[in-house]
Amino acid sequence: MTSDRSICEFTATELARAIARGEVSSREAVEAHLARIASLDSQLAAFVTVDTDGARRAAQVCDAAAAPIGPLHGVPIAIKDLTDTAGLATTYGSVLFRDHVPAEDDLVVARLRRTGAIILGKTNTPEFGFGAVCINRLRGPTRNPFDPALTSGGSSGGSAVAVASGMVPLAQGTDFGGSVRTPASFCDVASIRPTPGRIPSPRRPLGWDMLATHGFLARNVDDLELALSVCAGSDANDPLSLGNADDDRLIAGHPRIAVTPDFGVAPVAREARARFAAACEAFAPVADVVPSSPDCGGAIEAFRTLRAAHIANAYGVLLRTRRAELTPTVIWNIEAGANLSAQDYLDAERRRTARDLPQLSRAVYRCRFPGRAGRVRLALAE
Repeated sequence: MTSDRSICEFTATELARAIARGEVSSREAVEAHLARIASLDSQLAAFVTVDTDGARRAAQVCDAAAAPIGPLHGVPIAIKDLTDTAGLATTYGSVLFRDHVPAEDDLVVARLRRTGAIILGKTNTPEFGFGAVCINRLRGPTRNPFDPALTSGGSSGGSAVAVASGMVPLAQGTDFGGSVRTPASFCDVASIRPTPGRIPSPRRPLGWDMLATHGFLARNVDDLELALSVCAGSDANDPLSLGNADDDRLIAGHPRIAVTPDFGVAPVAREARARFAAACEAFAPVADVVPSSPDCGGAIEAFRTLRAAHIANAYGVLLRTRRAELTPTVIWNIEAGANLSAQDYLDAERRRTARDLPQLSRAVYRCRFPGRAGRVRLALAE
């Protein structure tokens, strides 16, 4: 190794470079992070499943390779337990699926594996991802790494805690209404919810649904950029998937960037507004930064209606057939959607269409934030 730092303190980008240079072996990286999980996870409950044997086998393959398999060669990562992993238990946070082992990887997992990433395990989530507190009947509560009496946030709370505590340098998550962003803010890590379609999701039951997307959590923006770069790109089985952006073409010249801290509807802490303003100032030498926002009035109400309808459609059969085994949060979410009418749904879609942005050119934003964001804490709900 080229540093006295612990392997678990390396970012994913740093660790990938160290492995590629032969300064750290894949096996050393895996063993260091498995040891960190063994030391901390009994208290924090970030993982539902740890695949010790599978991770060690993958490390042997990486170390035996004549050249790096890809940009994440030998780097240990974690996958949220809502996302299918071939041969590795995927419970969706529900006792109904405690023994479920998918036969195939979700596309985002397959793309990560192809880059040489090594999956250490599956991170905790509330049942089916419904809830802002990361607890279910299988595992949890997932606790804040800075104060175990407080919550990690949800629903990608396990991934956020695994990254913040050094159990992995990079973790996948999913985001419907804040599920990577909320726990990232609670656990003092970076996260990204990409534009829906940037990472294809060909298995979603409603092919034109743009409410949910895969995302990532890491300790800095470079690692998020790396993860997104290897997972983005079109897929023939996802009608909404987007191709990779041509960065050089998009950032040529002196672009205008529209910015808003709150879209006119969201409460934002003063500290977050100040950090956002500082980040916007960093663009001044290369772009015109213009405060602007679409009219998002009614957006929150429309989202709640659409979210409830999608949940009822996807999980209503479980409410009818296995209600006693579901958590109260899941029952409440399904019933909220079951009570909607077709008119309620169409009204929400009309509001979403009316509030949508006009056609805009795509833009690529590359931001480097100094320091670490302030932690947001929330008392742990029972």
